[in-house]
Amino acid sequence: MIQDVETDVKQALDYHQIEIEQLSKQILKWESECQIVEKSLSYEKDLEKKLETTCSQLELQFQAIQLENGNELEKQWENISNLKEQLTITAYDIQQMQRRKNYLESELIIYGDLLETIKIKDQTAVFHKLSGNSTAKNWIIKGYTIGSIGIKESSLDGGYICLINHSRTKNIDISSWVLTHHVDFESTVQYQIPDGIQLQEGGEVTIYSMEGAKAANLPLLTHTISWSLQRKLVNGERRSWGK
Repeated sequence: MIQDVETDVKQALDYHQIEIEQLSKQILKWESECQIVEKSLSYEKDLEKKLETTCSQLELQFQAIQLENGNELEKQWENISNLKEQLTITAYDIQQMQRRKNYLESELIIYGDLLETIKIKDQTAVFHKLSGNSTAKNWIIKGYTIGSIGIKESSLDGGYICLINHSRTKNIDISSWVLTHHVDFESTVQYQIPDGIQLQEGGEVTIYSMEGAKAANLPLLTHTISWSLQRKLVNGERRSWGK
């Protein structure tokens, strides 16, 4: 009986001894793992400190860049303001130059007309019969162009003025256009083109004064005589376009 008890006790002790050994091994394993974790934590702490130091340095650099960029931006705004002021001055100068250019062009036109008149006076005059004993010069002068519409010719005796559409691709509506003719550089002769007048590509319109219509044997009440590419109008308000 006692022998059996001793056997049981021994077996129990052996079993517990085995458990103790296993627990000891597990504890050693845990201690090893803890050491590894501690080393990892230590490395991470060192890395965190390094990152904090780097972030602090970057923040200082960022603040310095912000300050530098702020100063640079302020300089750029100042330069832009100066540039705007210069552009405003330049634009004003360009406007003044454009006005001066327009004025000079007007003077050139006037002097050109004067020179043309002088040249015509120096040449031999050609006359043709109108009616009875009246005669008129058969001179014509070339005019100026606005867009596609230009003055093809205008008689110096004030009989007519001929407009032409230089465009070869589109018709031009010249309804309600006002023609102004300077006479002796003081008074002007104006004529408003009636509604419905449209010049085809390469088309012409000849506007006669009362004297010009009489010379061309056109009835003074004629409003418009139309052909495919030519029209004739009579300015019943003016005896002459001016001589």
